Amino acid sequence: MPSQAMDSALAAQGALVGAEPVRPGVILHFDLRANQDSLRRRVDRFLFGSKETRIVAGIKKTYAYPGLLEVSGGRHFGQSVVLLRPEAAKKAIALFRELCVPHERLDILARDWDEGNQAQDTVRGRG
Repeated sequence: MPSQAMDSALAAQGALVGAEPVRPGVILHFDLRANQDSLRRRVDRFLFGSKETRIVAGIKKTYAYPGLLEVSGGRHFGQSVVLLRPEAAKKAIALFRELCVPHERLDILARDWDEGNQAQDTVRGRG
């Protein structure tokens, strides 16, 4: 949906909902087979991030590598279903295409779903 059309749709939807603002979002459903372990791990790390515990100079440290959902304020809705902002969905779809992961995209308008999300207090790494 073009940006101008989306803006018009947002205005119309906002009038229907009342004072609650709505934002564009994308529901993504992806399909990974149970026997595709390495592919599933790569997609999971990309979307959900990972934590790694290392011993550095005798001290145990946990490093967290945030995934796309945490970075973009997305939500996990169930097995292989996520809700993302349109910009973040483009990144996920690019990965799915690169890895030949079957997926479906559904553009939606919804109330702000990431209000109140707080970052965790962990040491963040880059990976």
